[in-house]
Amino acid sequence: MLDCALISRDDTFRRQVTEWVGHAESNARLVLDIAAAADRLPREAVSQILESQARLVLIDLGDTTTGLRVVKALREEGPDLAILATGPSLPADTLLEMMRAGASEYLPRPLSDEEVDEAFQRLRKRVATPSQDADVQGRVFTVFSSKGGSGVTTLATNLATLVANRTHERTLLLDLNPGFGTAEISLGLTPRYSYLDVIKNFHRMDAELLDSYLEEHESGMAFLGAPPVEESEAPTAAAVQGLLRLCRRHFHNVVVDGGSRLHDALVYALRDSDELLLVATPEIATLRNLKRAQNHLAVRGLGGAPPAKVVLNQVRDGTGVTDREVREVLGAPVFVSIERDDSTVQQSMNVGSPLGESGRSRFARGIARMGDGLLGTNGRRGGRLSFLKSFRSSSPGK
Repeated sequence: MLDCALISRDDTFRRQVTEWVGHAESNARLVLDIAAAADRLPREAVSQILESQARLVLIDLGDTTTGLRVVKALREEGPDLAILATGPSLPADTLLEMMRAGASEYLPRPLSDEEVDEAFQRLRKRVATPSQDADVQGRVFTVFSSKGGSGVTTLATNLATLVANRTHERTLLLDLNPGFGTAEISLGLTPRYSYLDVIKNFHRMDAELLDSYLEEHESGMAFLGAPPVEESEAPTAAAVQGLLRLCRRHFHNVVVDGGSRLHDALVYALRDSDELLLVATPEIATLRNLKRAQNHLAVRGLGGAPPAKVVLNQVRDGTGVTDREVREVLGAPVFVSIERDDSTVQQSMNVGSPLGESGRSRFARGIARMGDGLLGTNGRRGGRLSFLKSFRSSSPGK
């Protein structure tokens, strides 16, 4: 039996809840019914709700968002509670604040009977069968360059394939680079949805709904694409942070294709990453562009030290910059060099199958070395914000 608490003064919502609970197949009952909205609820009512031992709380915020304090208090004192909140339509930033406060679902008014029933079904399933990934705190690898054509997408897709194959854990490739779908082409996929669809549905997101927005690649990794250019709208910093938190909860490993444009949302993705791979090609001009990107990141709060790991891509023997020149310009050594192998890379893109570390090509060997450095022999290494520590330790003069 699912014990429920109802806190609402809205006649329609009260009718919908009592009718649903009244159905024999719902296997639910009301153990507490308070005819008030959260914005008028006294502090002691939180204790009353917790003492009822309800597992699902259905709460009406009223006409404002001041009831957020009640949702937050319930989450802090009852971390295992499922909370379905309803109230006015909210802008994206406030909706994210609601989810961070602890709401499991949020339904804006006016409510249809079908919306309420679907939310009940999702939450009942969640309460009855806790997610196997509830304790997952995934690791985020972000690949970025300040110069287009450096091979960011190729490295990101191959890194995600390698991580999925080596760790045998749930792995997601997240394309934060709005454009013409280079990542999906490299994977041979035609996504139906993008990360914007996930952001717009934060208020009703669960594992099942998230999976419906993803594409599965033959390697076993999942893929969440970027919107096409004509449909692209810049997500807010709060939206990107919420997206990464969501991905961390459901995936052990998240590889972010950051592209080559340092927009505001990407800055926060870089900041919230565990490993930051900054891609350079072996030309002094590219290194100077990266140095300017470093300075910009420092201004935006990522510290004045160099990036954690420099990947020198498209290297040809005997030509281009040296490791010493990279260190002099960027203040950090080359983490891994990957040789130029146009025919191999082009062939893998044509068939939509990243190599990962498979095969004997020069490119595959470089990807394997990158995997060794990131994952180690045990498959996992490092921790949250480890790249900030690396910034400091590799700064000149330290």
